[in-house]
Amino acid sequence: MTHGANYTVLMSLVLDGEASPEQREQLQAHLRSCRSCAATWQRWQELDGRFAQAPAVALPRDFAAQMAVALDRRQAEMAEQRLLRSAAILTVSVVMAAAAAIYAILNGWHLALIAGDGPVAALWTSAWSAAGSLWRAAADLVMAVGAPAFAAALGGLLTLTFLLAMAWYWVVARYVPGALRVEISP
Repeated sequence: MTHGANYTVLMSLVLDGEASPEQREQLQAHLRSCRSCAATWQRWQELDGRFAQAPAVALPRDFAAQMAVALDRRQAEMAEQRLLRSAAILTVSVVMAAAAAIYAILNGWHLALIAGDGPVAALWTSAWSAAGSLWRAAADLVMAVGAPAFAAALGGLLTLTFLLAMAWYWVVARYVPGALRVEISP
């Protein structure tokens, strides 16, 4: 420990009444030779006196019960927030998967189902083809409208998706009894 840390620990022990007589004498000897520590000791004694004179605050009798209820409420709020975050992620994932599937269908992936290749190979090939087409279409769109306009439109679409999901969960929470209620057992 450093010089200051050593003596602030001693000061704390002395103020709390936990210092040995040797430690008290060591602190007093140091305070006679160190102005910085003597000033700190003076401030600490003043603060200790103020705390000793301050009236004790009485806690309500049901303080522990109130705290338990508040903690339970906070845990329920956190569980609901996790549920809403999960729902938002699921909603975005479903919207993205649906958009990719619609795009793939519109570009004729079903025409790639050739009997000789088998349905799994055709689906794999068409999925990669659709992904590549989707990537090229997105790049062409960004080039045509500009990155800021594309980012604004995408942000607006995501915002609308989240707002619709939030509205849906609000309706579910309001009109379906116990839908988003979380029971916390001790």
